[in-house]
Amino acid sequence: MGQGEEKEKEAKRSEKRAAEEVKELAREQARREAYLAREKATAEAQEARKRKADYLLVKLAALVYNANNSFGLGCYKLLRIPLDLY
Repeated sequence: MGQGEEKEKEAKRSEKRAAEEVKELAREQARREAYLAREKATAEAQEARKRKADYLLVKLAALVYNANNSFGLGCYKLLRIPLDLY
């Protein structure tokens, strides 16, 4: 094997190694972006659940308050609380 062939093989190996590094960097970036997207979706879902829980708590408090202030329809409203919460 001559020196020219060895240099050619080494150049091919270097080129292949560089291409693999580029692919690996692209994969890492895609993984990071997917992770950040999942984290963002999780945070948004958690915030939505918190807003819903707050809304339902306020609604429950208003229904109980109204039930205490107007006994006539209050019993009916108290019976509807579980349905409204669902």
